[in-house]
Amino acid sequence: MLRALGMRALHPKDRQYHPRSLHGRWDDHRKRSAEMPAQSIIERLARGDVLLMDGATGDELRRRGADMSRGREFDEPGPKKPTDYLDAPDPATMRAVHEEYLRRLGPWSAPVNISAPEIVRAVHEAYLRLGADIIISNNFWTSAPKLARLGLAEQWERYTRAGGELAVQSRDAVNPEAYVAGGIAPPVLGDLAHEFREQSRVLAAAGVDVMLPEYVGAIDECVVAVEACATAGLPVLLGVRHVSAGGRCSTTSNSATW
Repeated sequence: MLRALGMRALHPKDRQYHPRSLHGRWDDHRKRSAEMPAQSIIERLARGDVLLMDGATGDELRRRGADMSRGREFDEPGPKKPTDYLDAPDPATMRAVHEEYLRRLGPWSAPVNISAPEIVRAVHEAYLRLGADIIISNNFWTSAPKLARLGLAEQWERYTRAGGELAVQSRDAVNPEAYVAGGIAPPVLGDLAHEFREQSRVLAAAGVDVMLPEYVGAIDECVVAVEACATAGLPVLLGVRHVSAGGRCSTTSNSATW
């Protein structure tokens, strides 16, 4: 399923946001690849363009036959699927059980960047051919803490770089005017700011156009995520989770207030 995107992007040097202040950094970044879009994503969002973002990558990789088993390993008992926490009696308990589920979960689709890059490219290219303006790199959990569950912590940079490069290659091959978002999720374990800074650095070098910290929970984590990703010098989009029916999310990672 493609997702419509029409929002303001955050930028590291300008919290008030002014598109003219971004042109220099965008031009500097664009010099790294002759295939990058002629118009920055900031310019398009600023004038009100609605951009289509791709859908789920991990589920599509699995549907196409990628071996996701190693990325789903659990080495201790506990909740093993998202539905295990849906019957929690209150939001605070639901969040606590969900965080435990995420802590136990392996790196999901991360290993496929190396074990089956052709499938990753095929997924990106399929979304682009369907009309996606933005594709998200397969970097949801290519962080060292997640890859450590498979004994691959020291190779996090290799897996992260591969995810970014595969997305850029796919974009260049199908639609050079599309954008690549470096999509990374909180590692659950470890230092959120450090992990996001490091992954953003690698993904920016791989040629992505914008950073996308996604599946971020509480407001304080959102602030940390945006500021950490912004150190790469690229625009930042933000994807959040655990938003209530009224459009609110918890104020802190330990808060039961919505």
